[in-house]
Amino acid sequence: MNTTTQVRRIAERDVTVTNLDKVLFPSAGITKGQLIEHYVRVAEVMVPLIAGRAMTLRRYPDGIAEDGWFQKHAPSHLPSWVDRATLERGKDGGTIEHIVVNGPATLVYLANLAAIELHVSPAPAATPDRPAELIFDLDPPPGAPPAIARRATRRCLALLQELQIPSRVKTSGSAGFHVHVSLDGRGTQDLARQVARGIAILLTRRYPDELTVEHRRAQRGERVLVDWMRNSPHQTYVAPYSVRALEGAPVATPMDEDELSGTDPQRWTIASLARRLAQRPPSWSGDPERVDLHTAGNALTQALEEVGAA
Repeated sequence: MNTTTQVRRIAERDVTVTNLDKVLFPSAGITKGQLIEHYVRVAEVMVPLIAGRAMTLRRYPDGIAEDGWFQKHAPSHLPSWVDRATLERGKDGGTIEHIVVNGPATLVYLANLAAIELHVSPAPAATPDRPAELIFDLDPPPGAPPAIARRATRRCLALLQELQIPSRVKTSGSAGFHVHVSLDGRGTQDLARQVARGIAILLTRRYPDELTVEHRRAQRGERVLVDWMRNSPHQTYVAPYSVRALEGAPVATPMDEDELSGTDPQRWTIASLARRLAQRPPSWSGDPERVDLHTAGNALTQALEEVGAA
């Protein structure tokens, strides 16, 4: 069998994959073929979480030892079965045609492009002003021990529970953790941004020595950034089950909240995630409880008034 080029039958689609022996993660010796197998393996649980979302790719054709790049524009000469969506590009004006995930074959096609990281919009491409999620990125200072990120994440989860806002958590595969809130799709992008900002401000008012919304590193000190800006128009976040372009091939992994105390942000990799999925049902399975942004906003306003931050 030719191990360099193959035609894979993926969900009734023929996908040509090439250069399978190309090493993308030098220290770990992980090849493009192994990256593709990862996305084949996680497709069943990953696709429902990101279906219909516009993609931004982070590509490394020569492996992570060389410079990669972010790519929003859909490549030319796409197979006809790869969905696309044309969206406004933001303050720069004009539009961008994005790839939209519609099934496992799309994930394999993207992995064959050496798109190691897959980033998605919080809103479906069909309704870009109606987000389906809020995302909070708990980003610790460089060199901080994992316990710092875990404590900040617990603070965020506890506040959301207090506000009666159901949430879920995943490793970022990088420095911190991501907290997700599923929405019912009726709130606007502006309202989502307001609610996300308010939650972040409330957290920093309660724990000013631990948490901050200040993005400038010089102003953050040793505090964890509560990054709510992923909820702004045209922003993206790393998709659940996406590999990260870091040595060891860590994976942004959905997890159960009770696992947090023993988990590091890069705990699961391509190799260890395969064992995890073989041994237990995936986290985030089933339809999540979806939040009405208007109800959440009302609860948040009351809580902000109590700390004088409304």
